[in-house]
Amino acid sequence: MAIGAFLAKAAVGMLSARQQQKAAEKNQQFQVDRQDLAYDRSLPWSNYGPAGNVEFDPETKKIIQTLDPQFQAQLQGFLGSSAAATAELQAIQGDPNAMAKQQFGLLSELSADDYNEQRLRVKEAAIAQGRTGTQGYYDEKAVEDSIGQNILRDKISSVGLGMDYRKMVGQEAFANNQMAMDITGMLRPDAGIGINAGSSATVDANMLGVSRSGDNSADTTSSFWSSLANQANKYDFNSLFPSGGTQPTGKSYSSILTDMSPANASARASAGKGFLR
Repeated sequence: MAIGAFLAKAAVGMLSARQQQKAAEKNQQFQVDRQDLAYDRSLPWSNYGPAGNVEFDPETKKIIQTLDPQFQAQLQGFLGSSAAATAELQAIQGDPNAMAKQQFGLLSELSADDYNEQRLRVKEAAIAQGRTGTQGYYDEKAVEDSIGQNILRDKISSVGLGMDYRKMVGQEAFANNQMAMDITGMLRPDAGIGINAGSSATVDANMLGVSRSGDNSADTTSSFWSSLANQANKYDFNSLFPSGGTQPTGKSYSSILTDMSPANASARASAGKGFLR
């Protein structure tokens, strides 16, 4: 085989390999672009409503929830009330008897005027009836005994009242905290809607056909260049490079693609240099 024919076949082979590589690289990039597009379409959607906004940042992968200002103000109010009730509850728990003492003090304050009125009535009756001396003393002692019994009952009941007040403060702290949590969860359904909107897109089914079409296109291109290289390997390039140093003329300068044309089929058959030889 002449060196020229060898180089020609090598050139066609290299061209074919390069074109197949380019087709593969193009298909690879096509597949990557389609996958990126499918990924973008499957991301959560941002949505906006009367309760606030839910925004998805594709770069940081964060879902940002922003309450409407009026709900934000309510949230701060409930959190403040819960914090105040919690602080009071902790103070009560620090001194278990503090609430009983406080409740007893309130009962004593409320009953003070009534006790004084009872004492004055006894004294007035004693003066009006002339019950002085020993009899007047026992009348006043009976009143003080009655007042003392009332004070004792107040002391006993103040323990239960203190426990009830502590329970009420705890319930208040919990209720305010729960209402604050309910406000913060108002946007959770909106976030779920945005996530479902992206995840429900049938990108897998859509991209399967697109990916297959890209593969088919690359396979077709690769098959063409592979077939061309195969046929070129069988082609007799020696006719294009005659020995003896004489320059080929006419038909000898025709290309491989020209010799492959149907018009030259009879010439190839008679010359015995067909493309499929």
